[in-house]
Amino acid sequence: MLNGLENKEHIVYFDNFFNSTELLEDLKKKLIHACGTVNPSRKTLPVFKPDRKLKRGEFEVFSNPSRIVAFKWRDKRSVYLLSNFHSPFGTTEVNRKEKNGTTTKVRCPQALSDYNANMNFVDKFDQNLNLYKINRKSKKWWHRIFFYFLDAAVVNAFVLYKELHSPKISMKEFRRSVSQGLVADLVIKNKRKAYSCGKQLLKNSLSHSFP
Repeated sequence: MLNGLENKEHIVYFDNFFNSTELLEDLKKKLIHACGTVNPSRKTLPVFKPDRKLKRGEFEVFSNPSRIVAFKWRDKRSVYLLSNFHSPFGTTEVNRKEKNGTTTKVRCPQALSDYNANMNFVDKFDQNLNLYKINRKSKKWWHRIFFYFLDAAVVNAFVLYKELHSPKISMKEFRRSVSQGLVADLVIKNKRKAYSCGKQLLKNSLSHSFP
């Protein structure tokens, strides 16, 4: 998936399905910066304090000889993160809502703040993808892949359209316009075909008429 990004120092973010210490070490060697949440059951992770010993806003940081940094941050639940390019000392503050409705600032590792900011774009993409997706159930596996990429192409086109055009339109309106544009030529061809058939039928009927 990351072929072609070697030695360009691009930054990639991903969730815990992919992440591991070994993966980040390998990407670091290829000069690919990477950061993502990680499953706490991964064998190569350091031993963190149990949840009960961390208050909200507190976190632990470990760094291995390859400078892969592992974080455990305590919010309402514990979040585990790995990065191969963040400083273990960088911190920031994030807003959190309390049970009484008020908002308080909570200390947070900079790495986690960056992760949330960048993964938010993925969440928005998934949200737009699921609004009016055309994916259909099928026994053929490649149908699902085809429909997914078709939906993804429409979402990406919608993002580009909003950046280049004004006034803004909704995803529903954009999809309707795309659909109408795709079938417009087909409708015209069908009308022409029907008109041609009608002329031929009329000609045939006239040829059988009496003088």
